[in-house]
Amino acid sequence: MKTLLVSIIALLSSVAMAKEVKLQKGDFAVDFAQSAKIVSVKQMVPRCPPTATCFPTTQVDIRVQLTGCVDNLGPVTHITSKDEDGNVVIKLAAINIRNKASATARCIQSPMANTSIMLRGIVLEKSLQLEVLK
Repeated sequence: MKTLLVSIIALLSSVAMAKEVKLQKGDFAVDFAQSAKIVSVKQMVPRCPPTATCFPTTQVDIRVQLTGCVDNLGPVTHITSKDEDGNVVIKLAAINIRNKASATARCIQSPMANTSIMLRGIVLEKSLQLEVLK
């Protein structure tokens, strides 16, 4: 039930952002990406004028596994929470746009796509957990 609620929130937030997705010839279906992993974490402290208040951020680079060789990564959205140990849990919803050409294409490696998300504040890699919503 909790996963369903988070999925609905993630889907509605991506609709609210109104990100335009261009479909390619042969695209015929969408589904949730099944797996993803964190590939890098970078902390950034912006340069600010003396009169401004700026907050540090953390960029999390994520590699998402796609279903087929010719599939594309669609909208990606996330929400964060903390678990009982104080770790930051990223709940990621990524859309896999399926293409008909994937039915006949053969991959040498699993098809992957890269995306990045920004978190407010300094978050260390060892305190990050990634959950993929399916």
